[in-house]
Amino acid sequence: DSLRPYGALEVGCPLPAGEAHSHKDKDLRGSGIFVVRSAARRVARCQRYMEIYGKSGRSKHRPYDVLDELRRTEMLGLVTIGQTPRPDYEAAFRENAPGVDFRVVGALDGLTADEIEALSERPGDFPLHGLLADGSTCDIQQETLGPLVDQCMRDLVANGATAVGLLCTGRFHDFDPGVPVLMPGKLLPAVAGAIAPSRRIGVVAPIESQIAPMRELWEADGFTVTLAAASPYHDGENAAAAAVMADAAPDLVVLDCVGHGPSSRDEISRLSGRPVLTAQTLLAKVAAEIVAA
Repeated sequence: DSLRPYGALEVGCPLPAGEAHSHKDKDLRGSGIFVVRSAARRVARCQRYMEIYGKSGRSKHRPYDVLDELRRTEMLGLVTIGQTPRPDYEAAFRENAPGVDFRVVGALDGLTADEIEALSERPGDFPLHGLLADGSTCDIQQETLGPLVDQCMRDLVANGATAVGLLCTGRFHDFDPGVPVLMPGKLLPAVAGAIAPSRRIGVVAPIESQIAPMRELWEADGFTVTLAAASPYHDGENAAAAAVMADAAPDLVVLDCVGHGPSSRDEISRLSGRPVLTAQTLLAKVAAEIVAA
């Protein structure tokens, strides 16, 4: 409350020494406050400021100790289109984004089986493949999932997320929760184009019903594409997809589903003899850079 008159405040670098910024006889010069852009971040940071400095507005920590403490509270929000828990995602981010605090939530968390079934019956042009908490899978249209994903992102930001990653390669509309949003559906074409300048690639979709719309998307990005399907959640499907890629011999194989992790990458690369790019690992490594910055 004592910081409210100053609007957007955040602990960071000292105020100019010659400027007086005080409220209720509390001099805040040199306390390390500067303007930030996001209202959600402002609230979280001001709360953290009060935890560290206390109601007196004075700290027993040195300024840079406070900065280090605040940096440790940076949180990456992650949204899966299915349900949590997702220990595979947690393992991937612990390995590829060490030191990053993250929280995974699901767009379908809290919904009953009947509610999920009702969502899966809605029509659309791009079905997305998600994993549920009981180990089963569901296919729900991208346009149906969009509002649920958007709300999850906003909830994460309200709870302190300074960046959000979407654990799905779907080509959703742009989300705007007030912090950077990392969408592997945009990252994959950019990186694939850099790795394979010939733009001859193979793409592994998670389900057969994605092959037609996925072909249109990748061809619109300027790629010549060979497609196959393999769910990361059903055993035994990687071998058939790898055989398709071995015959086509593309310059790069892209696993176009965040559910595919290192084990899928290694198996398909070994069986096809082609280099493989995974959305899961790519997202984790890019997210680590963003949050660290």
